Amino acid sequence: MSDSQPGPSGLQKFSSPKKKRARCSLSSSEKTVICNIYKTIEEMWPKDSFIYSKDVAKKTAETAGVHLSTVYRIIKEYRTHKRVSSPTQAPKKGTIMDKLDDMTLSGIRRKVHMLFFDNDPPTIEKVLNLVNEDDSLPSFKRTTFQKVLNKLKIKYLKRSRRSVLIEKEEIVRWRFYYLQKMLRMREQRRKIYYLDETWVNEGHTKSKIWQDLSIESARQAYQEGLSTGLKAPSGKGKRLIVVHIGNEDGFVENADLIFESKKGEGDYHREMNSKVFEEWFSRTLEKLEPNSIIVMDIPHIILDAWNEFLL
Repeated sequence: MSDSQPGPSGLQKFSSPKKKRARCSLSSSEKTVICNIYKTIEEMWPKDSFIYSKDVAKKTAETAGVHLSTVYRIIKEYRTHKRVSSPTQAPKKGTIMDKLDDMTLSGIRRKVHMLFFDNDPPTIEKVLNLVNEDDSLPSFKRTTFQKVLNKLKIKYLKRSRRSVLIEKEEIVRWRFYYLQKMLRMREQRRKIYYLDETWVNEGHTKSKIWQDLSIESARQAYQEGLSTGLKAPSGKGKRLIVVHIGNEDGFVENADLIFESKKGEGDYHREMNSKVFEEWFSRTLEKLEPNSIIVMDIPHIILDAWNEFLL
């Protein structure tokens, strides 16, 4: 409600409503209200006034809280077209995101997976350099490129075991076979030892990396010529290789094997050659209970070394 002040006769005097800002676009319904106010005042105004039309327009502007020029413009629009309309919205300017087609987005995605194939943790700087150096792809600024990655569902997240969900079908079958066999061994109450290797990196690996969340299965990755992500380890610098064996009772005493990798980068599994493995495994067998079972991650602990040991 408008502010009121007492008039000279004791009656309250109401001030006119605040005017709208200049250049404020009015909707068709607001224009219709102004037209109705103008028509009502026009019918009530004395017809013998010398400046009849100007007074009606001025009174309409004061009553509606708009500028006088706005009233003239709306009345002219109505008299010309016999109707009033809302202002047309100016078309939005297209951004670079709107101009990216599927082929361009696919090319950017492949740059990310090039690093995945090399087991190199992708960063915005690495991928951005690869994209900007490619003449077939547009150049981006860092802030814009981050939006492009989000559009591709490539996000910076904490590493997880999500890769288990997108393994190949043959790996899933092998795991099923392994679980069945382990169940039989436990029913026979045989002693089970677990043998595996790990590594400790000088700078260790990153806890968060860029991940392509659009890859839902290994089959999809294969069909699209993409990867399923990084394979550990992905850290840089010197690393120690650690091999040990144990069970629910703990690690076997004095059965650890620890040595420094001579390769600072790349696949650390190749550091375990047949000679090193054979010497260590022969010493370890003497410390295990007879008729026991050894569970070992063959694909990851140098299959060649194991085959040579058996021969």
